[in-house]
Amino acid sequence: MLAVIKSLTKSLRVRVLHPHIPVDDYVDIERGLAEGSALSSRLYAIFLGSLLRKLRENFPTAQCTGVQWIGALAYVEDLCLCADSAAELNKMITVAQHWAEDYRAKINYGAGKS
Repeated sequence: MLAVIKSLTKSLRVRVLHPHIPVDDYVDIERGLAEGSALSSRLYAIFLGSLLRKLRENFPTAQCTGVQWIGALAYVEDLCLCADSAAELNKMITVAQHWAEDYRAKINYGAGKS
């Protein structure tokens, strides 16, 4: 399976549709997947799974529902952390930041993110 995924992501070339770019001009994608790729969301879910497991292991009582563990809600590239206190939330953010550093991911804390 890994070989198939690698073959689908190797040597990607895409054409940029823009009035000021020639029709026969292509761009090489050297890392990642093309925008809108059918594999994008699935591979990201696998990638993000390790963070969700780490949060669950470190914060087993965090929950939004009161019924089962929901310490984090994830949809595509968005993540919402659910904590019982501000102190616990800060610890969860620290765990997420360390995970991001380990996996060379970037967490966007910028404006418009809440």
